[in-house]
Amino acid sequence: DDEVLDFIVARYGDYVLLDPPFKPSTWALWVGPPIMAGAVFALIIIFIRTWQTQQAATEEVDTLTPTDRAALDALVERIADLRDAAGAAKELERARQLGADAADWAVPLAQAYLALEEPRKVLEELEPAQLRAPLIRARLHAVRGEALQRLGDAARAEQESTEALALAPDDAEVLAAAAQFALVAGRREQAADYVGRALAAAPESSKAWLVSGELARREGRLEEALQAYAKALELDPREH
Repeated sequence: DDEVLDFIVARYGDYVLLDPPFKPSTWALWVGPPIMAGAVFALIIIFIRTWQTQQAATEEVDTLTPTDRAALDALVERIADLRDAAGAAKELERARQLGADAADWAVPLAQAYLALEEPRKVLEELEPAQLRAPLIRARLHAVRGEALQRLGDAARAEQESTEALALAPDDAEVLAAAAQFALVAGRREQAADYVGRALAAAPESSKAWLVSGELARREGRLEEALQAYAKALELDPREH
């Protein structure tokens, strides 16, 4: 038997033995199975922990309070609005590239940039001087004023507002923007005058109703504020 085993080992190697000797040429036979078993065990542990993490995340979502869920829904709506603004900005930029009249895209593009929280783009890419129509130029001045207001440049914002009012003193959009600026600057009487004139010129102006609501809120007239906010939302559910 020993001669037969010696012959087989000589011909095929130690791997054919049920109990091979422990030497460099057979290390794989001795060490391989424990390593493979450890790897399989580690994969099982990773799988179990991943599954537990996913379950915990699911349970966390399922235990949201009604208030938290409402906030989450509002955030989803806000994201959808931003996507729409991004799409609008893209189409308006394309119109500009194709050579469309600036009167058709300048103000909507500025408003889209503001909705996307990009006030610097309004200032860097859109100049009133490129517009011929006084009304459109005035409205662009008004949007630029809001952009400057968001950037904290009150002096230049007031200059833009003044230029807008000089060009279109009776336009509802210009008046609503001027009212908003005056309100932020703490000039409530002036804000009330502007917003009153805006609503007289265009009762359907959601922005004017929004500023009216904010003015009423700051003055403690909460019921009037709620009514004004409701009117703004009724006219334009996506306004702010």
